[in-house]
Amino acid sequence: GFSSAYLGYLNYDEAAWKSLRNKRLLLTDFPQSIIVRRLNEVASSLLRHCGINFGLNSSIGSGLNFRNSGSATV
Repeated sequence: GFSSAYLGYLNYDEAAWKSLRNKRLLLTDFPQSIIVRRLNEVASSLLRHCGINFGLNSSIGSGLNFRNSGSATV
C-alpha cells in the first residue's frame, strides 16, 4: 500500500467546461475563477507535502501565482 494526504478539493465550475469547449487554457481565460483558485491551493499543498518551500506571492493568499506571466512562479 501507500500513504496519501488530503491536498484539497475542486469545485464544479462552468469556467472549466467553457475553457474545454473552446480548447483554451483555463488559467489564461478564467484566471479569477473559483476552480483556478482551488487548483492553486491543491498545487501549493502538493508542493508543501513534497517538502518544497516557497514564499508568499499570490494575490489570493499563499502559493503559486499563475496569473501574471502565463507560467507558474514560486
